[in-house]
Amino acid sequence: MTKIKIILLVACYALCANVFSAEDSLKTKPLGIGGTLPNFLVGKSISHDLTDTYSHDYNDKLLIVDFWDTFCGACIASMPKLDSLQDLFGDQIKILSVTYQKEDIVRKFIQKNHIGRNYSLPIIIEDTAWRSLFPHQLLPHVVWIHKGVVKAITSSGYVTKANIQSVLDGSPMELPIKNDFVEFDYSAPFDSNASLLRITLDGFKPNAETKWGITRDSVQGYSRYYFVNYEIPKLYDVLWYQITPKDFPFLPNRVSIETEEQRLEQFQYDKAYGSRDQWIQEHNVSLEVVLSDSYRETQPWRRIVHVLDAALGVNGRYEKRNTVCLVLKKSQKKKANQNQKLLSGQEVRMKDIKFVFDYQKTYPPVIDETGFAGKITIPSWDNDLDKLRTSLQYYGFDIVREEREVEILVISDR
Repeated sequence: MTKIKIILLVACYALCANVFSAEDSLKTKPLGIGGTLPNFLVGKSISHDLTDTYSHDYNDKLLIVDFWDTFCGACIASMPKLDSLQDLFGDQIKILSVTYQKEDIVRKFIQKNHIGRNYSLPIIIEDTAWRSLFPHQLLPHVVWIHKGVVKAITSSGYVTKANIQSVLDGSPMELPIKNDFVEFDYSAPFDSNASLLRITLDGFKPNAETKWGITRDSVQGYSRYYFVNYEIPKLYDVLWYQITPKDFPFLPNRVSIETEEQRLEQFQYDKAYGSRDQWIQEHNVSLEVVLSDSYRETQPWRRIVHVLDAALGVNGRYEKRNTVCLVLKKSQKKKANQNQKLLSGQEVRMKDIKFVFDYQKTYPPVIDETGFAGKITIPSWDNDLDKLRTSLQYYGFDIVREEREVEILVISDR
């Protein structure tokens, strides 16, 4: 009996030592592509019982670790997709949603957010282990681990049916690696061999944000204008804003692409394309223009617009057009009087409603003609125009389709 106890103690010690050393390694050895996942407890979950679950329990399948938090809109928006992919592939894959956030914050999110309430995948909270293995700064952040080996590190847009099937089939992973710790040098010329006064239209720059700026050389008397990782319509908007400032930011529903049909994909993402992240990699552009400082006021910006037009073979400009809009206006219906019970829901201003509609392509531009600066309380309308109208009419307002002259960004063939 004593011998058996000793053997059991030795086995227990070996197991514990293995797990402890793995946890220690998490703090000091981040994994890259080709790294082998150590064995450790996957963490505390508020949606599934993972108390005795170790990382090596998933070594027989594709493990997708989705880092997220409750402040990341893109993370939340991808949750229904992850749910459906888990259902589609079943036991061939396992998707874990991992966050550093505390339990109370995540539970509040699940209770209040309809996407969170309907999310069925394991949510690991208060994580330190996974994050130390796969450090990052920007969310979403996704790690692909197939049979215990790290195969890819990407953003969430690459988590698609086609890419998952490719991994399961044993095909090489050719997805761009997401690395938040490689700094892009915005001050460096795109082409170090180019002439002093130059124009360079380039593609997507890895490890760089969407950003523009100006660097000046007062000795040689020139300025370098750079624009990194822009969708083409947004780049035109930045340029034209310097020429004629707008009282509205760039709005997707105020863009008209009027090019040959086969060129549409170059200027505008469509869901039929698939991964938006992949579309960005293939269609975002970076522009560098070096001009003499003899240009004054808006002249450099007009020159850059001319350069971009010529490079793309289009004419990009803002112009006023009569357009069907959603108009917020006062209604002829009687307002709610003081004896009526106020609607329950969220307090909003007219500009909040305008914001929700303007930053999507589902509806036309929104014009606020109410002159009302206060707040009203309305139920969630879930992007349903009829539900919103009913709530607005309760307070003596309405939202209707009417034609108005608005300024829109037009990109047309030359």
